[in-house]
Amino acid sequence: MKDERGNDGNYRRFLKQLQEVTLKILIALGGMVFFLLTGCTGSPADPAELLFEFSFEESLEGWHTRGIDLELGQDTIQWSITQSSDRATDRSTSLKFYLNNLNDADKIWVEKKFSVRPGTRYRVSISYDFASRDNGTMNLFTVIPGVLPRPPRTREELAPTFQGSTGNGSDSDSEYIWTRKEYGVIVESGETGELSVVIGVWGTWETPRTYYLDHLRITFDEH
Repeated sequence: MKDERGNDGNYRRFLKQLQEVTLKILIALGGMVFFLLTGCTGSPADPAELLFEFSFEESLEGWHTRGIDLELGQDTIQWSITQSSDRATDRSTSLKFYLNNLNDADKIWVEKKFSVRPGTRYRVSISYDFASRDNGTMNLFTVIPGVLPRPPRTREELAPTFQGSTGNGSDSDSEYIWTRKEYGVIVESGETGELSVVIGVWGTWETPRTYYLDHLRITFDEH
């Protein structure tokens, strides 16, 4: 069949171009609908499980450093949390925690907010490699891993995350030993759909100490 000008070749090319344009428009509209249904709400693409991993190779990777109870008279106790190439288990760098604990109260940690479904109950699992020289069972510091509805700013708010010790499992003095720390908690997200993960140490013995953290893995499972 020919068009009015008898040029069926041009007519076929016109139909083909029209089909291609129509297909592109449909794809674009489909993308817009998907964005409106998922992106604007801030909901995760996979509501059942979320997995995050950090090795701190390039930076702190969005984690923020915090500390409380650092006062000693008129001074502030020295502490730091930095990226370090001293030692690592996952590639070449880790997080280095230094705390010159002189008051048995210092608490330092890293924290990061994670977006989840609002008003949803989650089982959160935290695991990481932890390097320590602390041996035996005496004079150990306390480790701080946990998940909270909002970033903690007081000892009372941070208290639910006090669990476990910095002991490396050795009975005698040793160099740094890496151990795998694993913790789980059930928590419910609020209206904002955010949960704050915190990981750190609480100095419970008057001495300066340094620790390392690497290969951090966090999973959120709807519970």
